[in-house]
Amino acid sequence: MDPYILDIINKMNKLRNAKTTSYGISGMCERVMLCDVSSSMTGGKFDGMKKALEMNVTENDGIIAFGDDVYNVPYHAINKMELSFGLTSMLPAIKEAIEKMRPSKVIMMTDGDPNKGGSQRDVIDYISGLCGVVIDCIGISDDSHEWDDFDPEFLKTLCDITGGTYQHVSDPRKLGGAIKLLSCETKAINL
Repeated sequence: MDPYILDIINKMNKLRNAKTTSYGISGMCERVMLCDVSSSMTGGKFDGMKKALEMNVTENDGIIAFGDDVYNVPYHAINKMELSFGLTSMLPAIKEAIEKMRPSKVIMMTDGDPNKGGSQRDVIDYISGLCGVVIDCIGISDDSHEWDDFDPEFLKTLCDITGGTYQHVSDPRKLGGAIKLLSCETKAINL
């Protein structure tokens, strides 16, 4: 692993062990769901994500969709979410969640790699400055494997830095189970 990333992980572990927190204490919601709605999420991946949200999200959760743009999705409007047919604005979505909703837990569902609004390194640099926010990542693929361009190592690194859990879901119909496992803070492997 890159020595820069190892150093960040070690520093974050020391902070967690010291029980220092700056986010998530007085947040607007306990958990935020970050939902990739970029053009690569077509078909079963997008439909599976919406169904999983409808089954697992409550009015106490925040929902942020990201594609070309980043926007909040009201709890009652999950079924109205649409694909953006654009790029993957991952860093702006993470910033929106952390800075405006101040959760203690973020669950990001994506099949992509950040390609708008910041690179992988930019995302890592940003989250390495956080303390008290756990980011769990679900890498989504489907049987066609068309447009599966996410980098599992990158998503695992995000989880390692924040103390979160990474899951790969190859059947979008199983996204609901992955969210339930992460919500219970249970470590899981590929579904």
